[in-house]
Amino acid sequence: MSGHDRRIESAQRTQLKLFGLLDFETLQECRARQTKLVRQFSQGRRPSTNHWSRCESDHCACDLCLDGCWFATRRYRFQTITAAYSLLSTHPGELWFVSVAHPKWERPIGKLSEASINAVRQWIYRRFKRLDEGVTAVGALEFSLNVELNGATFWAGHVHLVVAGANKSDLKEACQLENRYRTKSYVRPVDIRQVHNLGRQLGYSLKRFAQRRLAYIDEQGRQNRRALPLTSLEQREFDRWLLGLPVGARTILFGCRLHGSQLRLVKASET
Repeated sequence: MSGHDRRIESAQRTQLKLFGLLDFETLQECRARQTKLVRQFSQGRRPSTNHWSRCESDHCACDLCLDGCWFATRRYRFQTITAAYSLLSTHPGELWFVSVAHPKWERPIGKLSEASINAVRQWIYRRFKRLDEGVTAVGALEFSLNVELNGATFWAGHVHLVVAGANKSDLKEACQLENRYRTKSYVRPVDIRQVHNLGRQLGYSLKRFAQRRLAYIDEQGRQNRRALPLTSLEQREFDRWLLGLPVGARTILFGCRLHGSQLRLVKASET
């Protein structure tokens, strides 16, 4: 890594630490992950990547940056996290971390490529438009590999958002799932918590990785989940999906738009 890269990385990580995000990925970590990604697709038929395997921290070899490229997602995450922090940290009211996991967003193993990001985004938009004007949200869609107690395994879609301009009760009502999907008493499809560390919550909401989430019964007799790494085949499917998306395709913005390196407020009707 050149001295120029080290200076840029040091400045970026210092800035994010001031925001409360202490573990933003280093360029060295990204290079190791990118090398592993290239090796993963070095045998057999490779996806259409337009030379992403030749990308570097300061050079994109693609016509369009891809969500699966570790260098592209690092650049995009830094830009979006800093823009969102600048916008949301000045908001006078409380900030909320909202997680939604809808059964409609689940996909069978081998079918992750059929996930409709637009359908997820439209569900969020319809619900948030029920709230008062002035609501702003920044986050993204991610998938985990859920393993149920009965052995059933599937990709589960989650949306994580940092939200300003709404109270908790209104958010809970707006994000409530349709009655026919509320069938399992132990499932928490909607989770809303106050934000205490904005930088960390933005970093979590915009992350680029997936895990296995293994269901188990805890000591209190409640179902919980243990996070584990994906298997090699699961990781390959997940990475192949990301390599088919432009960087930022999973991002969900409400009440704001990204203009260059800045997030600007817009009316909900323009979202």
